[in-house]
Amino acid sequence: MKTTFCLPILLLAILSCSKKQEEKIEVFNKPIITSENSTDRFFPKEKTVEKFDTLIVDKNIKISITKSYLDSFVTNEFENEGKKQVDKYRDAGISLKIKQDNKTLLDTLFRKENFNNYIDNNFQKIAVFHGYWLNEIDNEKIQFFGTIAKPETDWAFDFHHNFYFKDKSLKTEIIEETKE
Repeated sequence: MKTTFCLPILLLAILSCSKKQEEKIEVFNKPIITSENSTDRFFPKEKTVEKFDTLIVDKNIKISITKSYLDSFVTNEFENEGKKQVDKYRDAGISLKIKQDNKTLLDTLFRKENFNNYIDNNFQKIAVFHGYWLNEIDNEKIQFFGTIAKPETDWAFDFHHNFYFKDKSLKTEIIEETKE
């Protein structure tokens, strides 16, 4: 008698599992639009925002660096297995906010175009704003490190931004390439 009840239940369990498996297969077999049909790839794929907050407790300072990816691109075209490949690297804008004792000391936004005095237009066309980080802090200033670079190469414009507490100014300092 137990066998008569167990057998139909076992059969139903097997059928329901196989039906779910078929549904999973259908879902995975649905057409998915990928870059395989296209020669364009995006880095990063979507426009995103990266935010980095730093608290300096002993000075009651909050530093926010926000990197926002834009719709502008730097392209790198090459041939891969006889097919033209286009890699598009998204450029970025950087927002920098410095607060001390809940008072805003600096709130600014910059892009690679803000560095026209340091980099020429030809380099700007092939480079993206790669990154911007807090480097160090002392009693006189906060120093940031930034880089504007041609993707997938070591060709870059590196700089420091120094924010001086005394006059609340932000000054650019070019980092010269060192040769050994």
